[in-house]
Amino acid sequence: MVLYQLSMSSSIETIQQTDKPIFVCDIDSVLVDPRKINALWLPGEPRSTELPADESATAEAYNMDLQAFYRAKDRFLQSQDALDVEPIKDSPDVLGLVAVFYTVVFASARVPAVHSHTLAWLEKYYGHEVGELQQDLRLFTIGNDATNFIDSKESIYAGFGAAAMIDDKKQHHLEAKRAGVGKRIYYQDANMGGTVRTGSTPKGSRLAATFKDVKKILVPKEFEDTVTTTASQF
Repeated sequence: MVLYQLSMSSSIETIQQTDKPIFVCDIDSVLVDPRKINALWLPGEPRSTELPADESATAEAYNMDLQAFYRAKDRFLQSQDALDVEPIKDSPDVLGLVAVFYTVVFASARVPAVHSHTLAWLEKYYGHEVGELQQDLRLFTIGNDATNFIDSKESIYAGFGAAAMIDDKKQHHLEAKRAGVGKRIYYQDANMGGTVRTGSTPKGSRLAATFKDVKKILVPKEFEDTVTTTASQF
């Protein structure tokens, strides 16, 4: 499998050659529950379900400055143990099905230091379902050309002319709307409190609390009963 490591301008030009619409997928709180990550490095080995879904609240509970919290988390994300954190239920299978109809682009606010490790995690859990259909996995993080630099999610949405996106942050839904993204999925996982944690769904976006909801929004109805998708099936 070829891992995507081109510059932003080259990446846009290459991906736009596909005949599929572009789907931009967030990572934290969408593909992975941050509580499962934090439970592995925070002192006392707390159960993930005992931690707040909001990381600023977690940092406060542990008397940590938020920046210091994220620096510690970033160090953990560069470890081998971080690769073993399982993704949110059904997300690999559903994204594999989505990849039949869309070119999937992963975009995250994670820092450059964890780019390669994040890409390795994506390859482990999404490489078969998504990567084999696309021939590669495409990840963009903040920083520089080596990490497929993004200065904002809006630049990704606009640059690719994205047709659809999924994100748990309201700010990114506003950016996607400005960029003309037609299908905007506001993902608020039921196991992390859903909209109780974040409030109402942004205007024009559609709420999803599970990846079965995501499938209903993005996948044509005649394929809704499909559970697992591989390249050989299509």
